[in-house]
Amino acid sequence: MSGIEIAKKVWEREDVQFIAHCGVVLALLVFLRPMFTRSTPAAIYEGPNILWGMLTNELKALFPGGGRPSSQLLFLLVPTALILLARVRIRWDQWENGKALRNLLMTLLIILAWAGATFDYNIYLNHGHFLDRLLLIGLVALCWRFPLAVPFAVKWIHVMLKESYVPIPADDFDFRAVHEFLVVFSVFVWVSSSKNFKSEHFLLVGIGCWASYYYAAGVAKVFYGPDWSWLLENHLSNLSVGGHVRGWLGFLSHETFLAINRVARLSDRALAAFTLVFELGALVCFFVNRRLAQVWFALAILFNFGIFALTGICFWKWIVTNIAFLVFASRGGAPIYDRMCRYLLVVWFGILVVYFSLGRTYFFPQAGVAWYDTRMVEDYTIRAIGESGKDYLVSPSFLTPMEMHFVQGRLCYASNERTVTSIYGTTGSHGVLTRLEELEKPEDALKLLQRGGNCHNAQQDKRFEDFFVRYFGNLNARGRPHRWLSWIGRPTHLWVQPQGELYDMQEPVNQIELWREVVVHHGDRLHRLEKKRVKEIKIPRAEPTAIP
Repeated sequence: MSGIEIAKKVWEREDVQFIAHCGVVLALLVFLRPMFTRSTPAAIYEGPNILWGMLTNELKALFPGGGRPSSQLLFLLVPTALILLARVRIRWDQWENGKALRNLLMTLLIILAWAGATFDYNIYLNHGHFLDRLLLIGLVALCWRFPLAVPFAVKWIHVMLKESYVPIPADDFDFRAVHEFLVVFSVFVWVSSSKNFKSEHFLLVGIGCWASYYYAAGVAKVFYGPDWSWLLENHLSNLSVGGHVRGWLGFLSHETFLAINRVARLSDRALAAFTLVFELGALVCFFVNRRLAQVWFALAILFNFGIFALTGICFWKWIVTNIAFLVFASRGGAPIYDRMCRYLLVVWFGILVVYFSLGRTYFFPQAGVAWYDTRMVEDYTIRAIGESGKDYLVSPSFLTPMEMHFVQGRLCYASNERTVTSIYGTTGSHGVLTRLEELEKPEDALKLLQRGGNCHNAQQDKRFEDFFVRYFGNLNARGRPHRWLSWIGRPTHLWVQPQGELYDMQEPVNQIELWREVVVHHGDRLHRLEKKRVKEIKIPRAEPTAIP
């Protein structure tokens, strides 16, 4: 038998063809995924209409002397135009169990569109961008009828979600995995101009993308610091206390919260072991068979809800997505999932796709989702001084829609203070973890802090100052327009309920102050040490810096 005949015989195998089709989608993801997630220039958000700004920017690339800005939208038009010119109709019902597939995809599109279209009016930019919000809603609505609209909606979702990251960049981990799953489907839509591509081909690559985020987090924890130190020495309950210091369940007294935390601390090892088993198990358990996948989706829901209960960090987009996956695998999408798991060779291929995704070539899972949780929080808070001289606490949740950065509270870059811990009291140092666990008295934490590095960053400090001057300057000039957006807005990623007299536009603000306090959990008490003002920002009385 000749080599050609052998190759032909191998190609005739359904499992080989299955893998080949998935390979095409993965290869295209290498080139197309970065285009869907390419950052929009901050200057475009400064204008009254984001779409117009992006189109103007795109046109510059078409004319000599106009510069070479990176394409944000044109890449969507080429495959779409080719499909339309070829008169190929792509419909939901062309895929087996297409109705179930549509229900799954629409659920994910709707939750991201909700987040991208209902965030609070942007006081910093002083623009509502309502036409851009309506465009997002319209694109997602079109997806119900036309799968070819999905890539446009997915790109526009990313553009709108990223408005909250201007001018202070933040991590997009809360939505990135859901968005990337939709990017996989967008690529699948384009290749589906060939009728050989089936629902199960998309599902294997899409589930591989989803699993890679959990698996990468598990691997990071296993190899973090000394061998197995994350499992054997870290205390997840410390993260809960860190969240409470920042305002999670702030309506509870410290005594009540610490009493609850005392019980939770007994489960630290069990929770850490569960985390590793679940995250590392994502490598295999989403692919072996549908029943095991259903169990893992249920565990994912429990896992993300547990994070919320413990810390106030609400991965609500992940929770809803896992519920959608569970419903899909249990009902209308069950035949697709069964077909995906039918061939042993395909199952192994799915496992290998996730295993090698750590290289972040075709998928882009979050790297370094591992740290140690300590007993000390460097608690930075923001206070507003009104015209009357009255002092108010500014809840970080007040600074919408970019509140996530301020809730996390890693603001030492705007001060000249030393630091050894990060968000919610986390650290990358095993030595810092050990020393804080072995403190003889809480004041010893200050000695450790004095040996830490100064994390002041001049560029970030200037951006911090400019942000507050502009934000509160606009707020003083016209208040917060369109407060109704908060009535229909998406849940926040980080939940806090700080206590005290909170600023809510009782009067214009003359000055913003940044305060730092070291909070140490020692002897079943919270010890507050070395509270001091580390920065003052004068707020000039000026007109709004942009026209709404």
